[in-house]
Amino acid sequence: MTALVMVVAAAAAKGVVLVGLAAGSARLLRHHSAAARHAIWAAAVVGHLLLLALAPVAPMWRVALLPAALTTWDAAPPDARTPAVAPPRTVATAASEVEARPAASVANASSVQLTAALVALWALGCAAVLARLVYGTIGVWRLARRAERVGDGRSLALVQQLAARLRIRRPVIVLRGDGLRVPVTWGIVYPVVLLPVDADRWPEARRRLVLVHELAHVVRLDALTLFVAQLALAVFWFDPFLWLAVRRMHVEQERACDDLVLRHGTRASQYVHELVDMIRGAGASTGPAFAALAMARRSEFEGRMLAILDPTVNRAPLSQRGIVRVAALVPLVLAPLASLHPIARAAMPTPIAWQGVASSNWDCDAANGPAGRSAHQHIGVAPASFEYRDSAPGRCLYARFEEGIVFAGDTNIAAVGNRTTALVHELRAGIDRRVVIGPEQTEFTLNGGRAPFDAAARAWLSTVLPEAIRESGVDAAARVDRIARGQGIDAVLAEVGRITIPGTKSIYLQQLIARRDIDAATLTRIVGQAEREIIDASGDLTAVLAAALRRRSDVAGVADDDALVATMRAAARIEQDGDKGRLLIGAAPDYLGSARLRAAYFDAFATMRYDGDRRRVLLALAAVPGAESADVVGDLLRAARAITSDGDLAAVLIDVASRRLITSPALRSAFLATARGVRSEGDYARVLAALQPR
Repeated sequence: MTALVMVVAAAAAKGVVLVGLAAGSARLLRHHSAAARHAIWAAAVVGHLLLLALAPVAPMWRVALLPAALTTWDAAPPDARTPAVAPPRTVATAASEVEARPAASVANASSVQLTAALVALWALGCAAVLARLVYGTIGVWRLARRAERVGDGRSLALVQQLAARLRIRRPVIVLRGDGLRVPVTWGIVYPVVLLPVDADRWPEARRRLVLVHELAHVVRLDALTLFVAQLALAVFWFDPFLWLAVRRMHVEQERACDDLVLRHGTRASQYVHELVDMIRGAGASTGPAFAALAMARRSEFEGRMLAILDPTVNRAPLSQRGIVRVAALVPLVLAPLASLHPIARAAMPTPIAWQGVASSNWDCDAANGPAGRSAHQHIGVAPASFEYRDSAPGRCLYARFEEGIVFAGDTNIAAVGNRTTALVHELRAGIDRRVVIGPEQTEFTLNGGRAPFDAAARAWLSTVLPEAIRESGVDAAARVDRIARGQGIDAVLAEVGRITIPGTKSIYLQQLIARRDIDAATLTRIVGQAEREIIDASGDLTAVLAAALRRRSDVAGVADDDALVATMRAAARIEQDGDKGRLLIGAAPDYLGSARLRAAYFDAFATMRYDGDRRRVLLALAAVPGAESADVVGDLLRAARAITSDGDLAAVLIDVASRRLITSPALRSAFLATARGVRSEGDYARVLAALQPR
């Protein structure tokens, strides 16, 4: 059972590649028919099960993809598992082995328990999905038992006529029952079409298009792909990428059936009208989506409607040539994936290290370390650590400092706390120097060999520490305080200007903002420096601006509005709309008091690019106390005109109307002018309905 779960996990990891390829292919085929895209997604879903089936028989293609740290006994050659010559056993050796056995037994027991828990969790998830499928199958079986066969000659003749036109050779059973309000199809070998109980009162046109849609599922074998997809979900229930693939497969499946209906002469407007009527009467009674194929569901109707009404959509069926191409591509992709067996890369020789200090991927020994200057602050973990690397032709400097180190200025380390280390490593002009400083000892290596940490070694360390301390961000709070008390705020800002890492600049500026002796003018300067110097680092710039907004209420001085305006001017430079939106939402209460502040706020808002983020900001702004002011509402309505998505713009306008913020003829005119940007008739009607008094 454990081996099976490991094979399933490996197949799921490889399945991510299948889903990625399917998503890319579907994107490339966006101007092709839905039937072609459905075939791509179906191949990705079926491919998951084929990967599982091929795992025991596929040849093993070993590729060094995993980090060396993941090397296990299974990855080692047989002769590496046992020493060629056993070391001589002594009394001390035997005693140490006896002492080690209980600890090893505990570790092994814990590992076995964890493995058993994971296997049980996978089995439970698998059983839950299969139980859902069984429940749905029983549900449609009950529907069939309660239903009656359609026996009137007119309906049977229509079914036979359409089946002949679609070249369906299997017998199709048509039932009529009161269990569901929309047509539903199920069955692979003996397909069943269940019509609502009032289907005999439908006009001929509706009956024809409904039967064409349901028979389209039959001719396309959609019930089979649905069943296979449910089996794949049962095995890989933990894989969100597979759930996404199944969802996309279902969407394209329904659109392909819609395309077939339209190819058989049904007008798009008439088809949409009939679907709307069905959805209105259906409510939630559409049958189990995982066991039967319902013609219309509320959750997926909007996208289908747009595709049906779009005259430019390619509605061609999947040709025989297309089927052959997909069938040929599947083994070409699956064969190497099924054979792929990732193994650990050979571990690089690691330099001497003091206890607990492991070689980092950023260390100068790491061949794939980042080029140029980089810093990484691991804050919020115990112990916090700060890394810095500067890699250039002829020189590499790497430093790692853990929280608890006391520095003597910028050129020496005065003390190291318990279980804390500092590591500095430099390769320069063919000389390799590395020092690891712990609470009880210091280890220094020169060109890979141990060497005394003498005056020359200390002199070397004093030359590289200032750069490493400044750029890594370690001890930032103490350095800011020391520089500010000794040389003033200007000296701190000058020090920040010398820092090259945006994240470290952000740390220093946040520490400076937190000081109690800054005034509004200084806060404005800090924000301006952040705007100029923190480039292409949205999160780092956002953190500084958020800190400035938090301090704005208690800084000394009168130039409060200047700091707020400067903050919004800097916010316009934030590249990521998510970061910018969160800042604008948090800042909204501070910017409603004057026309100048609102102008700065909405200028920053105007630089946002995505409608979803624009909607979130405006919805949050409308809920802020003070947003009921006519000036604020007018500015909000004008800002909303930048939203191009009908759904997002309608959501904002409906929220404004529902809050009763339209309190004057001028605001009503502005509201209606903005509402004219909603092109969807349905969304436009909802907006106007929200404006009406209740």
